[in-house]
Amino acid sequence: MKIGIIADTHDNLPAIDKAVKRLNDEGVELVLHAGDYVAPFSVLRFKPLKAKLIGIFGNNDGDHEFLKRRFNEINAEIRGRFAEVSVGSVKIAMVHGDDLELLASLIGTESYDVIVHAHSHEAKVYRKGRTLVINPGEVCGHSKQQVNPGLIRYPRFGRKDSAPLTGPRTLKPFFLYLLYSIFHSIPSFRGLRMNNFESLF
Repeated sequence: MKIGIIADTHDNLPAIDKAVKRLNDEGVELVLHAGDYVAPFSVLRFKPLKAKLIGIFGNNDGDHEFLKRRFNEINAEIRGRFAEVSVGSVKIAMVHGDDLELLASLIGTESYDVIVHAHSHEAKVYRKGRTLVINPGEVCGHSKQQVNPGLIRYPRFGRKDSAPLTGPRTLKPFFLYLLYSIFHSIPSFRGLRMNNFESLF
């Protein structure tokens, strides 16, 4: 299963269109948006997305009720300021990240397999104990002038050959690769694949 991770689209409609096309081309089955759509009209640009979309609010998302209506119109979910998403036995937490104390506390608990956050517009991936922390950077291109949708891949759950998900090394069989686009603006990460992430596990 491929999961797309995006954030900080900030009303950049051409950038959203590019991200949606890339996500569709990659065949993702779930997209997580870590907030900051800004205006509700921009949500409609996700309608061509073939994957399920789950989002949260960011600090620049003012009209929550109208955003909720727009999400309903495209058959997507918006969960508020926090979302907990389960993919098989893997628990993913998503928060925008503008409350740095809250984010640090959430990461420090090591209660989740993966924590997705945004806000800084800087792509970053690291491990804190048992938790993999992912900031996909920005889609809007305001800081880097590049569109950075990130993707991760999980195996298809329920198959007979799926590895059991137990213990602190649960994630190792699941993160097969992290496409270079998530780090497109960071030269040292360009083209990086999952076999380079062994130290994280």
